[in-house]
Amino acid sequence: MDLPSICLTVLMDGFPFQLEDICLMDKPSIFFPSVLENSSIHLTQIQQLEMNTERIIKIEWSIKGYHAFRIKPHSQIELDVLPEEGNPFSQYATKVVMPLLQEISPDLHNVSTDMREENHQRGQLMKDIAGKQVGRVPANLCTAFRNMISRNTIRCIKCKVTGPPRLSANPPSNQRYRSNNRGHDRPGGGADIPCSYYLHIRDRMFADTMHILEDCVPLRELDERVHA
Repeated sequence: MDLPSICLTVLMDGFPFQLEDICLMDKPSIFFPSVLENSSIHLTQIQQLEMNTERIIKIEWSIKGYHAFRIKPHSQIELDVLPEEGNPFSQYATKVVMPLLQEISPDLHNVSTDMREENHQRGQLMKDIAGKQVGRVPANLCTAFRNMISRNTIRCIKCKVTGPPRLSANPPSNQRYRSNNRGHDRPGGGADIPCSYYLHIRDRMFADTMHILEDCVPLRELDERVHA
């Protein structure tokens, strides 16, 4: 159960501190030995509030694999980004999937994902593609995402499409994916869907998360695509 959102000031060793400030300290009981003895604030409460703090960064990129999955998500829907276990091409494969039907607002169930086609009933309805895989996270970025997930530096990764499917321009649409054990993989082209990825990062793990991105993704790509 989430703790109530309150602004609480306590006296610790004679100094007034807001509980939110205490949460940002590495080990409050070391700096203020009497915190657990002379205060009604328990360390578990402090840790819980600390775990509830997060930072969000946006990465403008794309969803790969439209030629294979043929799913057009609606721009209002927040997609889930999850490990794709058993992928034969990469141990770091990460999939982008539609939320389950019960997680989508009922007033959107019969909405077409392509408003231009809605009147002709050729668009995909939300209720028909709920829970289905939309595509995959691009090479190198997926490696970063899998490392973040395995090291528990993030709460979750979400995705929203920002445009219709298209032929990839960067990298070129005819470029083939190639793994590279000594450095960055060569990403594939094909057809993709422009999108923004949203990383919900545990506040104290922000630096670790950024280091993972720097280790896995070429710096030129990070400079162009990451908004912290």
